[in-house]
Amino acid sequence: NFVTVDFNFTNNGDKAKTLSTPIIKLIDSTGREFSADTDSWSYVPADRNLFLNQVNPGVTQPGTVIFTVPQGASGFKVQVQDTNYFSTGKATVDLGF
Repeated sequence: NFVTVDFNFTNNGDKAKTLSTPIIKLIDSTGREFSADTDSWSYVPADRNLFLNQVNPGVTQPGTVIFTVPQGASGFKVQVQDTNYFSTGKATVDLGF
């Protein structure tokens, strides 16, 4: 079982940003946190795989991330952390399923 999340990443900063998997998590209704499944990257089209690739300032790039989840999991939310690793800023988006 897996959940695929499509997103757009906009670099609103003044320097290039490199995304890494720890900045995005999937959380289910019981509070379990799932990291991106790096073994599934081969299933993500190259133009949508943003991880470890730089996004220049002012540029928006589409991305996709895949999470492996246990059967029966539900109530998913995506939690995204600021790309500045020293920041504690986070945002959560309810996926509605």
